[in-house]
Amino acid sequence: VIRATDSGALTVNDTIVETVNPVNDAPVVVSALPDTTVNEDNPTISAFRDLNDVFSDVEDGTALGFTVFDNDTPTLLTPTINGADSTLDLAITENETGTATIVIRATDSGALPVDDTLTVTVTALSDPPAAVSAMPDTTVNEDTPTIPAYRDLNDVFSDVEDGTAL
Repeated sequence: VIRATDSGALTVNDTIVETVNPVNDAPVVVSALPDTTVNEDNPTISAFRDLNDVFSDVEDGTALGFTVFDNDTPTLLTPTINGADSTLDLAITENETGTATIVIRATDSGALPVDDTLTVTVTALSDPPAAVSAMPDTTVNEDTPTIPAYRDLNDVFSDVEDGTAL
């Protein structure tokens, strides 16, 4: 109700109705995904983070859709989102090292998105050499002279980090 009063103290009232229409607010990051460092050959990190603890929305709460929006180094690791519990899993590629930047997107029911970025660094570990082909058993007579270039051991052993330079 609005009242107007004149100099003679006479008044008039008028009623107005104001309608406030809701608008969709974009979701927000409430607890940023932490950057992390793992060793190469690390097993898959299941439930690295519950994305419902990372994102929120004033209208939808935690009822958001989640996607891996970007992975700049897919040969290093594969991030996946478990749809059953909205957790982020990180699968590290065997014998790979480096850094990957991952962008996770949360989208609300009105299709408004928000992104959060994490960096995953995979550090090298020294792997032991491996036998890649068996050497055949050999029988020689006593006092047999040395057999030159009997077997190239670079064809027998290998190392992930050093190749055949053993």
